[in-house]
Amino acid sequence: MSRRRVDLACRWTPPTPGSFKINFDNGQLRGGGSGFGGIIRDDRGACIGWMAHRSAVRLSPEHGEYMAARLMMEFAVGMQLQHVTLEGDCLTLIRTLNHPSTMSDSSLGTILQDILNLTSYFLSFQAIHTPRCNNRVALAFAKIGYFSRFGYDNVYLPGNVIPLLYADILRTVSKK
Repeated sequence: MSRRRVDLACRWTPPTPGSFKINFDNGQLRGGGSGFGGIIRDDRGACIGWMAHRSAVRLSPEHGEYMAARLMMEFAVGMQLQHVTLEGDCLTLIRTLNHPSTMSDSSLGTILQDILNLTSYFLSFQAIHTPRCNNRVALAFAKIGYFSRFGYDNVYLPGNVIPLLYADILRTVSKK
């Protein structure tokens, strides 16, 4: 694959006008444990909400993804958003959200059912898979390692996230 094709694939894309995109991710923390995080952005790429959370227990990567998605969905419900796209790099979760009949009786079934139940709070909902390179901002929140922290705009963003967020916005603008 050419470098240009890779660069084009690695661009965060905004949601449709009037809707919001929720990116989520998990990460294993250096000191042990798992981190979950994500960001909610509007159709201009501006941050309207973010969250970082830590579990002292190290979870499997898939379990961590499910936890991150559920936390971000709960956050979006609390913000009373109406039109959302959930975007993440966990293909198993995204496929199951799009085809709930394929849900297995795994240990993650309860978390998945929670996520599915949360979708009913939105007027419109879709789940889409994205390559890991498009999920860098959510991963940065997951790797922060806060026990629980959140914000509602760009004002209190952690310093390590700001350059990633603005790089996404610049790439989106240059694409138009």
